Amino acid sequence: MPGEVRRREVEASRRRWATGASRPVFLLVEDYQWVHLGIGILGNCLFLTGSFLFMSESTKGVAVYFFIAGSTGMLIGSVGSAIVKLARRRRPEL
Repeated sequence: MPGEVRRREVEASRRRWATGASRPVFLLVEDYQWVHLGIGILGNCLFLTGSFLFMSESTKGVAVYFFIAGSTGMLIGSVGSAIVKLARRRRPEL
């Protein structure tokens, strides 16, 4: 009996997935995982560079922009990874 309930849940999830409005977003992020991974890595590098730039008084202005760009890149990378994990949870065959 529990197996039957689980099978129905999986089938219902697949039907929701196939008709959901968010499907294109999941597919885009899932198919191009390397994009948000690359953006996240670039964000980490910018953030680290910004940290070093704060050590000099003359480069503190640039450091702020590096921090903002780096934080944004890390956020995009994290959100993309979360979307992929959610998509894989919804569709275990991925």
